Amino acid sequence: MFSGTAASFSRTLDLIIINKRYEQVVSAYQTNSYLLINGGFINMIPRMYNQNTCDCMKAFTCTEQNILIINNTIAVVPGWYMGCYIIDSLLQATLECYYNQACIDSIYAAYQFWAWGALSWDRLAPRPRPLNATRATRSRFPPNVTLRDILVELLVDDWHVKTNFEAYYKECQPTQCSYTERIRRNFISGVTMFIALLGGLITTLDILVPNTVRFLRGPALYFFKRVHAKICQRRARVSTVATITY
Repeated sequence: MFSGTAASFSRTLDLIIINKRYEQVVSAYQTNSYLLINGGFINMIPRMYNQNTCDCMKAFTCTEQNILIINNTIAVVPGWYMGCYIIDSLLQATLECYYNQACIDSIYAAYQFWAWGALSWDRLAPRPRPLNATRATRSRFPPNVTLRDILVELLVDDWHVKTNFEAYYKECQPTQCSYTERIRRNFISGVTMFIALLGGLITTLDILVPNTVRFLRGPALYFFKRVHAKICQRRARVSTVATITY
């Protein structure tokens, strides 16, 4: 049950991602390509990642490690990636940074005050605490597992299946329950069934034929003799009456 549900979700997710990739729509953040106006013409220039070795026009899954600039110093955020499409970067990311207080502080240091629309990070706001690393060790999803691996498992750490037919019958209250099972038999089972049917037929004939013969020789023969005698008597009477009349 769980494997089928997870596989169905994974196929749907892959279908959505592939559909968005081949549409080749320019991302709102221009992570896959950007538009360049040159001489009255608009050109779509693909982005390059991994030190200009991966072209988003040729490979949709280009990603590279994300970095932060803190006081003109480059800091690498573990588990954070950037690439052609945000969904690919997100699925390749891990939650390692959220288990490390220093990593969380570096994010706040890089974005001391960031605002976009209705969202904002205030440098005076209390810092969130990291996730419990001890509990992560007891999970089958350690901090270095990608979000895609977690998603394809439906974010379920442990799946317990409990079948309760009593509750099902109480809820549905069916009047009867039946099922059909189709079994394809092989040659050996066919021969075995034929022999079994043949043996049963022979046994039936062994019982039926002698008793039928005894019945025909006994009561049935006596009955037919009496009927034949009565028919002969009636014919004789009819013949006598006809002789007297002439």
